[in-house]
Amino acid sequence: MPPRNDCNEEMGGEVVSLSITRADGTVVGTHDLDSGDSFSYTQTPTQEGVYTYSTTLGRVPVHRASVHVAPVFVTIDSTSVGVSGVHSTLTGLPSTAKEEYSASLTLRDIGGTVIQSDISPTVAFAGSSVVAVWEGYGEYSVSGTAGDEGDYTMTVAVGGVTILTEAVTLASTFPWVPVLIVSVCLLVVVGGGMWCCLSAIKESEQQDDCTKGAKGDLEDGVFISPVPSQE
Repeated sequence: MPPRNDCNEEMGGEVVSLSITRADGTVVGTHDLDSGDSFSYTQTPTQEGVYTYSTTLGRVPVHRASVHVAPVFVTIDSTSVGVSGVHSTLTGLPSTAKEEYSASLTLRDIGGTVIQSDISPTVAFAGSSVVAVWEGYGEYSVSGTAGDEGDYTMTVAVGGVTILTEAVTLASTFPWVPVLIVSVCLLVVVGGGMWCCLSAIKESEQQDDCTKGAKGDLEDGVFISPVPSQE
């Protein structure tokens, strides 16, 4: 319906402007229409938060209201509270396969304030339910044992609505470690600047199995040859 003044008289001939603004000052929608017409306007918020709807008539403010947008609302002491997926946190997630973990879940409202009442969230890890224990002061503990290595997700829902989804990568409990294998043999000088491993001499008794020394005569000794290997 067209706007009316304090005497309930229709006010025509002026432009009605509607503006929708987020709490950070971002204007997410505007609409102008001649006040002589009736109109409706639909705006679908894409982010949670507090939105302010302001209406002006000929640049004169005539109405202002705030609307809270959240993934889900719960009632606490007769007050509707929007649970935030942006400000709520889930920390202490496992990182290793078969690890015993104890994560911490804190739920906050869309203003970032910790929700101090137990609102019974449900938690799932890799598709299986995990118990969330209310510890008070806005915090829940989420404990369990991680599964096999791989990529998983842990989700938190309130009232059947998912508000948090955290990616979890579980590494192997036996990570690859490079191993250095060292071969040791006793060198003997066989003459003419030739030397070879003692084990080769014992097995073949032939100089063909020997290697030319790098510098002149070599003394009997131990030759260490590092050979990198993977296990």
